[in-house]
Amino acid sequence: MKLPYCIKCQTELRPNVKFCHRCGTEAEAVIATQEAMAKELPIDLSSAILEKCERQRSEFSIVCHSCQEANIIPSLAFTDVPVDRSGMRIVATDKSIPVSTKASDRVSWVLSAVPAAYLGSYVGSVVLRIPFAWTIVAAVLFSIFRPVVRSLLPFGHKRLPIWLVQCKKCGEKITLASDGCEAFKVKKNSKS
Repeated sequence: MKLPYCIKCQTELRPNVKFCHRCGTEAEAVIATQEAMAKELPIDLSSAILEKCERQRSEFSIVCHSCQEANIIPSLAFTDVPVDRSGMRIVATDKSIPVSTKASDRVSWVLSAVPAAYLGSYVGSVVLRIPFAWTIVAAVLFSIFRPVVRSLLPFGHKRLPIWLVQCKKCGEKITLASDGCEAFKVKKNSKS
């Protein structure tokens, strides 16, 4: 876990301190709050879904799922430097989540569509002998092949660090995955 930082001056707090060594702010409450927030991920990452956050210039708009308030967070806040997170109510965790890149999505689509179309046309026209049945067979095969191909690709996945952001209006924890270039709101999968 990343070291906690002082809310007032943004200095990293040393382990087992009662006050910030730079400005004298009481540190125990800050440390307890940040550690509790970082330990208790509100979402199981293994069954989570990602929703891309809107980016305008160098800021992300993070909409709270409880109160629908837009929290504007600069892309510089997603860094290990506490000064860049000043006043953002953002806490780093030691967790990360894999995210597919656009290149891997395109390659997995092609590598799944070509064999699905070929096998679908064979099964539909030769085995079943039903006109246009190949389209249904190909669609079913594509939906089976794509997740398998995507998981077997040796490239195209990057791990984004997980951050917890506290909503400025209601105080609810919002789980984010971001490297500063792009941000995703990590949401609970409704099927699980």
